[in-house]
Amino acid sequence: MSYLVSINVLKIEMGVNLFYLSTLFVIFASSIILFLISSKLNQKKAHRLVLILLFMNFVLHFCKILIPPYLHDFPSSLKVITPDNICAFSAVFFPFMYLSKNKYLRDYMAYLGTASGIAVFLFPGSYLDFNVIDFGSVIEVSRFYISHLLLTLGPVAMLGSKLHTLNHRRAYAVPLIFLFVLTYIGLNEVFLKLSGITNASWQDIFSNNYRNGALVFGPMSTLDESLGKFYFLILPFFKYYYPGTQDLYYIPVLWLALPVFVFFSLGAFLLSLLYTKRQACLDYKSYKQKRKMRLTYKRSLKIVSE
Repeated sequence: MSYLVSINVLKIEMGVNLFYLSTLFVIFASSIILFLISSKLNQKKAHRLVLILLFMNFVLHFCKILIPPYLHDFPSSLKVITPDNICAFSAVFFPFMYLSKNKYLRDYMAYLGTASGIAVFLFPGSYLDFNVIDFGSVIEVSRFYISHLLLTLGPVAMLGSKLHTLNHRRAYAVPLIFLFVLTYIGLNEVFLKLSGITNASWQDIFSNNYRNGALVFGPMSTLDESLGKFYFLILPFFKYYYPGTQDLYYIPVLWLALPVFVFFSLGAFLLSLLYTKRQACLDYKSYKQKRKMRLTYKRSLKIVSE
């Protein structure tokens, strides 16, 4: 009997792993194909394609509440359709960020949106609890991966069709927008508490181990082993002990400020070089020339004063 159970468990695990590997193949293959297709479209058709992808994801995000695991927990399950993490924020706001035609917001879509969408496939979480014999679980996991696929494909089509191009001169704004997004996500948690949708205590709300998918409230304890070596980047005055306890807490969002500016600015700059390598070289040469002229001017002033 135990032998048969082990065989069935193994079959389920193989099914889940096959599903996961299939999603990896689908996202990379579809991204390349869509990039090539969108590069052949005229601006009007490409614009329509991007809008369809973004609004499909927008609708899919809110349809989440209709899936049995969440539908049965209504109204407390309303929290799952709020922008409570980076990908959820992207699903809700990407269509409007795109329609704004703001180059900085479209940069954010290209960098952070695509990266967060792909990261879910490379470092999966939801599929680990995937129950292949439960209808609700199958629907939710399918929705989850389709949503993150669309999250990636929208910006890919936007870049492939050249409806938007990246620029190294705007790289500095990426971490600023990201910190704003994290702030919004943090305020969303406060709203859920004030509205009564969640019954969590304020201590839980600000804990780094409670509904902290975007790491707004600090690094989760489960990340200590893998990311602990980078914690030196967290400035000491962004840490505190929750009143009346010895529990270490972090000032929301601000604790991430230094790491975000270091890594995101550099990452955005390097990726933008795929589009503006020549212009970046010219800017660097221009900077060197201006710096040389300033030094020459200062030396001449020093000689005159002597």
